[in-house]
Amino acid sequence: MQQHVDEYYQILKDKMEVNLGYNAIDLETSFKKIRVSEQNLPNFVADLVRSASGTDIMMLNTGTIRSDCVIPEGILRLKEIYDMFPF
Repeated sequence: MQQHVDEYYQILKDKMEVNLGYNAIDLETSFKKIRVSEQNLPNFVADLVRSASGTDIMMLNTGTIRSDCVIPEGILRLKEIYDMFPF
């Protein structure tokens, strides 16, 4: 059984390391900031959803963002997306 778990763990781990893009600045997801003031990551997510859906506006409840950290400038991986939005 452990062998099967290990195999799937490695597959998942490899998928989480997939590079999605590059962020030129730190992305703020810390709860103490995104829950009380406008920050760059929620704005970015709202802009992505608005653009993809073709709407003029998009409202985002920042309580849906679950990663309580600052994502440093650099490669943005699938892991960071799942950390932000695990549901």
